[in-house]
Amino acid sequence: GVAAKNIIFLTMPWFWQGSPLDAAKRLRYCVKQALAVAGGPAHGFTSVALPNLGGGIFGYEPRSCSQIMLEEAIEALLQIENASPTYNLKRISMVDSRQETAEELNIALTEVSYRWLPERRLTTAAQYWGQASRRLIVLPAMPNFFWKRHRVKFKKYHGVKRRARRNYMGNVKPLLWRPQKVNQPPPLLVHEATGEIASPDRQLPARPYFFRGVSHWLFPSKR
Repeated sequence: GVAAKNIIFLTMPWFWQGSPLDAAKRLRYCVKQALAVAGGPAHGFTSVALPNLGGGIFGYEPRSCSQIMLEEAIEALLQIENASPTYNLKRISMVDSRQETAEELNIALTEVSYRWLPERRLTTAAQYWGQASRRLIVLPAMPNFFWKRHRVKFKKYHGVKRRARRNYMGNVKPLLWRPQKVNQPPPLLVHEATGEIASPDRQLPARPYFFRGVSHWLFPSKR
């Protein structure tokens, strides 16, 4: 039930004509060409209502199809890759009669907004505070000012222990290392514009820790 003055008919490819990667490329090409025709100089439409083109008999999954359509819609509005942008399209509405497909379009729109909107972009806390706390360092005229006075450096786990009483706990080695039971904590994600911590649903999950490229040992040695 959408009132429209003009209708553009589009010939869609089938999902099973080739590999899934080729199917995604064909769908992306069709959506890109349709939006280019709608916003081109021949028609010059300012508002377009776009249904779920790959759903139904064409066999495309609603989640991947919605992601591709939203990405191409952002490209058609911003004209990033176009050599001579026109900026005729001002509004692209995603419509569909099924509630499940509409929810997938909403999820894809949220993912695209975190990627393109400046107030929703996320970055790691280390990168944000590294950019926010940058200072200009004035180096002295003497090039050897920062040279170390003592050339011999006693590292951790060194054969010669200096201040053994103080560094006793730091030099203790575990008897058995089980990397398959250890998760590597993910970096904390914050908003790039304000530095506020992102919501828990946007944080990355923990990843297993791989010691020297090995996921786990079948028979770890006690050493």
